[in-house]
Amino acid sequence: MLTIQLLGGFKISQEGELLDIPLRPRGKSLLAYLLLHHATPQDRAHLAYTFWPETSDSQARTNLRRELHYLRRLSPLIAALISSDGQVIQGQMSERCTLDVSQFTSLLAAAEQTTDSIIRKAHHQAAIGCYGGDLLPGLYDDWVLVKREELRQAYIRLLETLTLLLVDERSYAVATTLSQRLLQCDPLYEAGYLQLMELYALQDNRARALHTYHTCVTVLERELGVPPGEETERLYQRLLHAEEHSSDGQRGSTATA
Repeated sequence: MLTIQLLGGFKISQEGELLDIPLRPRGKSLLAYLLLHHATPQDRAHLAYTFWPETSDSQARTNLRRELHYLRRLSPLIAALISSDGQVIQGQMSERCTLDVSQFTSLLAAAEQTTDSIIRKAHHQAAIGCYGGDLLPGLYDDWVLVKREELRQAYIRLLETLTLLLVDERSYAVATTLSQRLLQCDPLYEAGYLQLMELYALQDNRARALHTYHTCVTVLERELGVPPGEETERLYQRLLHAEEHSSDGQRGSTATA
């Protein structure tokens, strides 16, 4: 079994053993592109323009030939992942090959298609397990940036959806962990702070909820120069007043005693 990981870093494992294949950045990006689009044959001219848009057509095609030659010489295993036929190049994924991005997107699609809430939840949990991090960190080709953001947003929506399901089940502790993961993925996502504040409040942990608010204020001001939105402020004020009432009640009980 060949396992290919693109989320959180480019890794290839065979029968559970991580392989040490010294892929250089451009070769890594090209191979990843072919594998992600393995269902569709890629025209050489399209690939050349995608990876070398600022060079002449002839130079871009030369660069593509060199990069493919480099990949094929690296390892027979890598060579087997690429096929070419005239003007067409295609990634090859056999039945004994798994790709984490494909697994992630397939699980999301399966969750959307089922009407069984238990099966949907299982698909969501499995998809979260597939997402090992951002797509191809350290690579900044245009296509990578677009696909990376697409997958990240899908992951964020997944975390939000599963968190709401867990809240309905009153599984607040697990929901809190997912909400924290969401903010690790996108520290500027204000809705994530709001969700986490609400979860702490549901667990009667106002101190953590207020701390989350102050973290939100600090991050948004430092990174974007903006304050939290009205909904976040309203929740903060409710939590603050609840804490004050709780403190007043405790002081009253002490005085009576």
